[in-house]
This record gives sequence, C-alpha cells and structure tokens, in this order.
Amino acid sequence: MMNRILSIILLFVALIVHSGCSTTQVKQAWSDEAYGGGKPENVLIIAMMGNPTVQREIESQFARRFRDRGIKATEGFRIIPEDQPPAQDPRDMVIAKVRELKADAVLIVRPAGSRATEENIPGMTLTRGIGYGGVGVSAVVASSAPPSPTTQAYSHKTEFLSMETQLYDAQTERLIWFLQTDTRLNGPPQEGIAPYVSLVARKLFSAKPFH
Repeated sequence: MMNRILSIILLFVALIVHSGCSTTQVKQAWSDEAYGGGKPENVLIIAMMGNPTVQREIESQFARRFRDRGIKATEGFRIIPEDQPPAQDPRDMVIAKVRELKADAVLIVRPAGSRATEENIPGMTLTRGIGYGGVGVSAVVASSAPPSPTTQAYSHKTEFLSMETQLYDAQTERLIWFLQTDTRLNGPPQEGIAPYVSLVARKLFSAKPFH
C-alpha cells in the first residue's frame, strides 16, 4: 500500500515539473514583410548538421511537409555528396544545384549552440499516510513514529540544442524568413527532430512568403 502511495506522489510531482514544457520553443522569429517574390514552389532543403543520419531525417521531414502542400522539395543529401572535394566551395556547389533544379527557394537548417541545465531533486520522506503541504512534496500525517527516508536525492540534467532555420530567395540570395528555436533533448538527437520540424513548419507556412 505504501509503495503504491509513493508511486502516485512521484507521478504527481513529475507532472508538475514537466507540465506546460514544450519540447521545442521559439526564441526569435523574423519575416521580410517587404518580400514580394511570390510563394515558393520549388525548394532545396539543406541541413548543415555534421551528422549524416540527423541531416537526412531533418531534410526528409521538411520535404514531406512541403510536398503535402503541393510544393516541390528536394533534400540536400540526394544531390550533394558527403565526400565533396575540400577545395570546392560549398556555396558554389549549392548555387550550381539551385540552377540545376530550377529551385526558387533554399531552406537552410543549422545548429546555433547548445546548453545544459541541472536540477537537484531533494529526497522525500513518507510516514503512514498522506497530508497536504504547500508548494513541493509533502506526505505527512500525525504519527508517533519518526519519519523515515523513502527516496534519495538525485540530480537531473537537461540538454538543449539551439537551431536556426533560414529561408532564402534562390534568385536574389535574399533572406526572407528566419526562426531560432531551443529544443529540449530527452534522449538521442533524432528524438527531438519531429517536434522541431513540426513547430518550424507550422511557423514557416503561416509566414508572409507563403501567403
């Protein structure tokens, strides 16, 4: 019975700690309100992640969202080789591919730093019943027996990855949309891709270039 009570309390605490915390949050947004180039119809997507697996997943997920809206999209990994000669200017290669594809926009995704926070969770004591304390955890009732520790204190480390997503007009190389986000990583980087792409795509398709 006591173990069940403790489990309920710990679950309640976890809900308090994590409620309202979005996996990806917008830190900065900008859109060129003077842009009059029209809605992009053919987009090249390039994720400059340094990790081929993460790059492919990001590019593929963005491409699916563009295609769902009837916009042609090409993932960078399909046309730009990973083993490109070091002497070749990546910018020149991108420009050449833009012309080859007849793309009218380029979406660039790149990391913009990372940070970590550490939270110390104190231990909790539990007697024979449950009472109600104020903020935090309190599980106490009147009892002649002294309270005994039931959980140990521990620390929880959370990592955040900052990302920049930029949309350029392919013909003028003009930046027309920008978004900076923070994504909380609860596991491998791949697990944070879906919520990141979902949020960014929603913001992008509601911006001026797509209206």
